[in-house]
Amino acid sequence: MPTQNLKKHLPYLLLGLAVPLLASLLVVVDGERVGVRVLPGLLLPPSCLWRSLFEVDCPGCGLTRSIIYLVQNRLDESLAMHRLGWLVFLLIVSQVPYRLWHLSGRMPQIVWSRQADFFLWGGLISLLLLNRMWDFLATL
Repeated sequence: MPTQNLKKHLPYLLLGLAVPLLASLLVVVDGERVGVRVLPGLLLPPSCLWRSLFEVDCPGCGLTRSIIYLVQNRLDESLAMHRLGWLVFLLIVSQVPYRLWHLSGRMPQIVWSRQADFFLWGGLISLLLLNRMWDFLATL
């Protein structure tokens, strides 16, 4: 297996495995903060720089809590935290079979281009921004 292929795919594979594992070790406290399940008093520091600086939610605010609730099979609470948490979680965990397939040495049947990357990531960012705008307009 070429080293370049391993360097390219291994980080995404590890991310796809780590996110569900870490989410199962975390718990949402009072709907706002994230804590460690086995250490109830230990709360993680807020992770959103935008919210810390401007006291306004960014398009990604709530994704961590949404994914934690999703892993705990609490779909209603997950959707209440962030409407697109399930989609982001699906994109993350789908990296596991995709990256294993690439690391197995089999050549992909689908040709992926930079334009496809642009539309995939641009579409995801657009959905996150539209979600935040929807929330903002709902408060008016």
